[in-house]
Amino acid sequence: MKYPYYSRAAIRAAMQSRGAAPRKRLGQNYLIEPAIVERMAASIAERVENLKTSPFRDSNDTRPGVLEIGPGLGVLTWHLLLSSIPVTAIEIDPVAVHLLQELLLPAFPDSPPQLIRADALPLLEQWRHTRTINLDGISLPRPHYVCGNLPYYISTDLLLAVARLPAIVGGVFLLQQEFAERIVSPEAISSLGVFLGNLGRWQSLMRVRATCFYPQPTVDSTVIAFEAHPEGPRCSPIILERVLRLSFAARRKKLINAWQIGLKARGSGTNDVSLPVEDWNITTLQSAAREIGLDERLRAEAVEPGKYYQLANCLEHTIGSGDPVS
Repeated sequence: MKYPYYSRAAIRAAMQSRGAAPRKRLGQNYLIEPAIVERMAASIAERVENLKTSPFRDSNDTRPGVLEIGPGLGVLTWHLLLSSIPVTAIEIDPVAVHLLQELLLPAFPDSPPQLIRADALPLLEQWRHTRTINLDGISLPRPHYVCGNLPYYISTDLLLAVARLPAIVGGVFLLQQEFAERIVSPEAISSLGVFLGNLGRWQSLMRVRATCFYPQPTVDSTVIAFEAHPEGPRCSPIILERVLRLSFAARRKKLINAWQIGLKARGSGTNDVSLPVEDWNITTLQSAAREIGLDERLRAEAVEPGKYYQLANCLEHTIGSGDPVS
């Protein structure tokens, strides 16, 4: 049996038979280019295989599992199952869940995927704090790898939740091209890219034309891969988030000015640009910057990401984080 939903006509027919259509609100743009799907699946399969000799490997681990966020009509799920990779798929759309059940359970009776109708974000938070979770009577291990065609409207929240999972080894994601470029850039063009770079290595794998989707979006996409740092984050994520919120508080301004604006906003309570940083002041930040050789006259976007990690470490050693890192 071949995967049946590579054509626009087949997708339309399947959806219309259930009185449904792709939902723009959920960012449903289905990938219909076989070559792209096969390359994504092969990349994930290779990473799962490499875990056998990885420093992440735990002697108590069973076969590495993959969590797929938003499988849609199961095109990537299908190819992962063909590679005998255990898959847990979380899908919020009830119509898509029914189509997945009808397609995948008969096709893979010996190794069916675990299909969950739910919002992925709350589950990721549960996995972050526990080794397993119980949902609808199913005990789910925390995943080693995560993958998915992520809707633009929630891409940031999902990537942050995934990268913060303690047991996560890596992932492969399909994102809008401009958003993906912000993540993989070696420069500090966005605070999100700097923050995620602290947790692991991000790289672009391939570009995907808008014509490879149905319905066709207005922009191209990019497949990116994430590999967590084996030694863990380079600095405290909590401290780094505070540093980045202050440094990027005012775009295209010098660090010293952005810090002053961010600290003032925190004190006035008129802006959410900062987390609780009661022990921080402009002198604290300037002293730490001088200690690591960071020029406070630079704009936030011109600072090398590694300098932000050094600054966070320096501040933590000076005044502590005030919170446990989780």
